Amino acid sequence: METRPIHLNTKMSDVVHRNYMVIPILDRFGIRLGFGDKTVKEVCEKVGVDPCSLVELLNAYTNADYIPSDYVKKMDVLALIDYLKQTHSNYLEEWVVNIESMIEDLKRLGEDERYTDLILNFFKGYRSELTTHIEREERIVFPYIKTLHEVIESGAVSAEKREVIDSYSMKEFEEDHDDIAMKLKDLKNIMIKYIISPENTMQYYAIIQELFKLEEDVEYHTRVEDKILIPRVIFMEDKIKKIIQ
Repeated sequence: METRPIHLNTKMSDVVHRNYMVIPILDRFGIRLGFGDKTVKEVCEKVGVDPCSLVELLNAYTNADYIPSDYVKKMDVLALIDYLKQTHSNYLEEWVVNIESMIEDLKRLGEDERYTDLILNFFKGYRSELTTHIEREERIVFPYIKTLHEVIESGAVSAEKREVIDSYSMKEFEEDHDDIAMKLKDLKNIMIKYIISPENTMQYYAIIQELFKLEEDVEYHTRVEDKILIPRVIFMEDKIKKIIQ
């Protein structure tokens, strides 16, 4: 897959041609297809999205070796959180629901319940793990980051905010940042290596393809958190230390 850096003057259509998996990212920012020959900068300006932030996200998303620029330190952290929350909703309310429905359809088509129940139960286990992971981020991590932002903006630390700041750090987030794609890999291996394809091969293969795509998107999502969110918040934590000294 092509890994040339994406720039402000790169045509948005070229970005999609390089890696079609960026389509969900664009959708989460409210960017719809049909942008003609407009550049990334032009498309972003039309919908009110910070183009430099999107460029950083797209590069981190599409290139595992990408090293973010110093612009990460200036990114709107609240907009970044909104994007991550939109991604979470996309997973739990759309993608996971769709795959689960596809597996249940396979069962309704009369395939061997020993296998369809195994696949369905395994996937439900993954859904539970993913939900727990997301809930932890939205209950602990995001409120912590918002508190940092409020303190930096105001230059003042209340006792309540100090308690939040002292109770967590991005170092803890890094240590607890588990691989939420691993169980998807396990399910794919079971379906590919140990289950003979059923009669409804197209439905079965469609499920496997969706698992591949979800796994890929989840891995990209984790990379964005590792390469963009963590450095951005660590920079904020360093600023906070100067305020509370």
